[in-house]
Amino acid sequence: MLFELLDGNLYELLVANGYCGLKEDEVRIFAFQILNSLNFIHKEGVIHCDIKPENIVMRNWGKTGVKLIDFGTSCFQGKQVYDYLQSRYYRAPEVIFKNIYSHPIDMWSFACVIAELKLGEPIFAASSNIEQLTYIANSIGLPSK
Repeated sequence: MLFELLDGNLYELLVANGYCGLKEDEVRIFAFQILNSLNFIHKEGVIHCDIKPENIVMRNWGKTGVKLIDFGTSCFQGKQVYDYLQSRYYRAPEVIFKNIYSHPIDMWSFACVIAELKLGEPIFAASSNIEQLTYIANSIGLPSK
């Protein structure tokens, strides 16, 4: 097998930056590239199910140009296999509530990643699902019924 040689991931970039967050222009470029990746997989009917900084890898250290990796819990739309997925800090409310999920869970995680890239730390850094829901509710309000 032959694999493309990639460099560090976005979490490692945040660590190297002292958890200070990245410049807005850098975040915008990364966001655009991640959205292009998500657009591609979603058009193919794939839900990644684990978008997080560690699963977004740079082609060259410190430069823009990223790829999504780790499709281990991914699934096709309508053929969801797992009900426990997504890393907690990036877990969408429908996953926490064990509701039916779709592509929007990747968009939720994407938004959490973008906030983290800008702020330098996770926006919803909880140690449990209950605490996660509390952080989310305090930030954006209670979810609809």
